[in-house]
Formats: sequence, C-alpha cells, structure tokens
Amino acid sequence: MMEPWSTQTTQPQSASEFVTVMEKAVRCMDEMLGYRGPDRFVLFYYEPRGEEVLWRDSASYGFATGAWSTFLSEVGPVAEHYNVDVGCNGIPARDVLLIDRRDRRAYFAERHEAIQFLAAIAGEQTRGGSSTQSNSNSTVPRAMVEITHDAITQLAHAIWERKGRPQGQEMQDWLEAEAELKTSTTTRA
Repeated sequence: MMEPWSTQTTQPQSASEFVTVMEKAVRCMDEMLGYRGPDRFVLFYYEPRGEEVLWRDSASYGFATGAWSTFLSEVGPVAEHYNVDVGCNGIPARDVLLIDRRDRRAYFAERHEAIQFLAAIAGEQTRGGSSTQSNSNSTVPRAMVEITHDAITQLAHAIWERKGRPQGQEMQDWLEAEAELKTSTTTRA
C-alpha cells in the first residue's frame, strides 16, 4: 500500500480487508505489548472491562500487566487516525492490531476476520505436520498484500510514458496504477 509516515490513509473497502499500518512504532511493538511467543502473526486489542491488552496467536492467548498504557498512548491514536476501534473508547474492541513479526508489518482488521486468519494458520500447521508454532511459512492472505507507494509511483510513471507523457493527468495515472496493482494482487491470490 504505502511507505511509513505517508500522508495517505488506507481505509478498508470491505469487512474482510486488512488495513496496512504505516507507523513504524506500531509495527514493532509486539514485545512491548507483552507477547513473547514464537508465532509469526499475533493480534492485540484492549479489553476495557479488565483494563488489559490481550494478545492472541494461532495456539494461545494472554495478556501482559501494564501494557495498556503503551497500547493506549501508542496504538490508540494510530487506530483513531485509521478510524478503527481497538477497544480504546471504553467498549469491547471491534477491530484488532495484527502484527506480522517476521516481515515487521502491522494491520488493523476486524476482530473475527483476524481470528479466522489465525485459525487458518493453525489448520495449515496441523495439516502440514509442523511441530513448531512459528508459522513462518504461512501465506499472507490477499487482503494483506501490501501495495507500496513506490510500486504505484513506478507503474504510474510507466502509464504516463505509455500515454506519450501528457501533462496534467498525474492523478488519473496514479489512480489507474493503484487500481491495476490492486487487481493484479487480487487475481494472483
């Protein structure tokens, strides 16, 4: 989707779409939020009734005492920026923060979609006979494939050149490139 600290915000187009989180601080805070397990993917959300941040991976779940302060001060504002509800508003979370620990990427997703994703990973491990919980070879679902700012820029430039370098169509070329990348990502999965 885009580079860190981009000014553009990616909003979900459907309930099953994961939203890429650009802020580096959020992408690298799994241990700060209390997760010490081996899984590649782990989700987090704030549970206001217990005033704790809960984590969940493909095999287990838990919480870390005191992680709520970090979650509310670091994740809360980012979630608000992306217009998602990770529980910071005092009611149980509708959305979660899902961190890909191997690739250091983070996503906001609807809670039930992220839990289904983790269940699918656990199913892959069971079918594959893997004795490890690392799920390091798990396939990222198509909704989580990142379309970078650089990829859009390069394709938009190629489109512009293909059209004979017309002036004043930058936005049209950009949107065409973005749509083409999204389509190719969907058809590859």
